[in-house]
Amino acid sequence: MLGDPDVTEIDINVAGEIHRLSCDKLVAALGFTANLGPLLEWGIAIAGRRHIAVDTQGATSVPGVYAAGDIVDYDGKVRLIATGFGEVATAVNNAAAYSQPVGVGVPGTPVGLRAAGRHSVADRVIVGVGIDVVPVARFAGALARTPTLADRLFTPKERVTDSGGARSAESLAARFAREGGARQGVGRTRWHALDGRGDRG
Repeated sequence: MLGDPDVTEIDINVAGEIHRLSCDKLVAALGFTANLGPLLEWGIAIAGRRHIAVDTQGATSVPGVYAAGDIVDYDGKVRLIATGFGEVATAVNNAAAYSQPVGVGVPGTPVGLRAAGRHSVADRVIVGVGIDVVPVARFAGALARTPTLADRLFTPKERVTDSGGARSAESLAARFAREGGARQGVGRTRWHALDGRGDRG
């Protein structure tokens, strides 16, 4: 990339020959070229030496091994981020059901219900996956401009560290991103309905 501070040109290597093109925006599309590396030695069925073959449960050809995201392939696969989120929830639920056959459910079919003939509070289901990114400087500026913002977004226990001190703007930004991702996974909720605890998680 060339240009300072904004991108103005970009060099592209095509079969060893450099082509310089005008450019004012660059979008990085990452993750679409998979490098399986040592996974090729696991005995897992591979689709076209680039992707791991899975079924509708996210299961590979090796019992107990599940996969999701850009690295997997199956009939009708659509390579979108949103698709990957759904695949992760499906694969993780089914992996949990495989490793703990009793008391763990998969979406729509709780294993406990199926095995015992009744629903049990022990049935656990991963209902969704979410992700969020928060620019720390921008979030810190919002906190400084609106002193009541932290009160609206976080519970009293969330606003302090485990040792009782006030959390930094960086720490609150991380919690804001975590709760934003959680809201994507479980659905729209009130901010105070999600109470994140702990300095490390």
